[in-house]
Amino acid sequence: MSDTNNKKRKADASSTSSKSSKKSSKSKSKSSTLDNFSPYTLEEIRQNITQLADKVPAVPDEGIDPLNNKEVRAWAAQMQAIIEEFNLLLCCVSSATYRWGTDRSGAADQHLGLLSSELGNAQDQISTSVTPRLSNVLAPVVDLVTKESITTTREMDAKDVEKWIEDNKSNWENYYDGYVPSPQETESKKNGNKIETSVKTTKIGDGKVKVEQKINYFAQEENDPAFIRLCSLILSRNATMLKHVLLTNFQKVGKCIDDYLKATKKDGQSQRNAFAY
Repeated sequence: MSDTNNKKRKADASSTSSKSSKKSSKSKSKSSTLDNFSPYTLEEIRQNITQLADKVPAVPDEGIDPLNNKEVRAWAAQMQAIIEEFNLLLCCVSSATYRWGTDRSGAADQHLGLLSSELGNAQDQISTSVTPRLSNVLAPVVDLVTKESITTTREMDAKDVEKWIEDNKSNWENYYDGYVPSPQETESKKNGNKIETSVKTTKIGDGKVKVEQKINYFAQEENDPAFIRLCSLILSRNATMLKHVLLTNFQKVGKCIDDYLKATKKDGQSQRNAFAY
């Protein structure tokens, strides 16, 4: 009897160990992505910012033509892409400087606070002085307006109305006040602008009805073209300074990271010297 119990205990133990091994293997497979992932170090962030500065678009010697909307938008789009990447790089600083509270000295806390303050200040300057001028050109305010409205009327037997609608329904989609053509039809008819079709019927006697079909063609129009032209003029006029502000903050962030690394290294040496006593 005791041998039987021992065998059961061994079997239970082996099954438990196999289950735990399966769980551990599953947990390992789940965390394999993070195990193989290496966040940026401060040195790598500093290097990437330096490389990013080399991508800042140049301003032509004759300046950017404010009347050339394509040229203005192209330059603004390049600047916007660089600022977005810069902000994403700064998001990686917190993981590169992370230490648990007890592992960081008071001086290290001060260094980190100063670094965070300077990085935030650089982001604020860019977001207030550069980004709005780019956004005004790249994402102007637009309104959906009725570009064209066509109304047609016809008379037909009341019993034929439903059939007529069904015959034309293949090009329409259900809409809350009538029918609207499918996006494919819209694209081929009016360059992608939205089309709304509504059908109304009115009885006129003798089994006849008047069918009124109204088609509205909508388009997105600039809300204030004069303001958009002004924004293009401002961007063109200040392009050199916008680039200068961006590069100035890039350089300052790089210098702050260098100073932080030096201060951290000096703080570590001071701690080792203190332990030597």
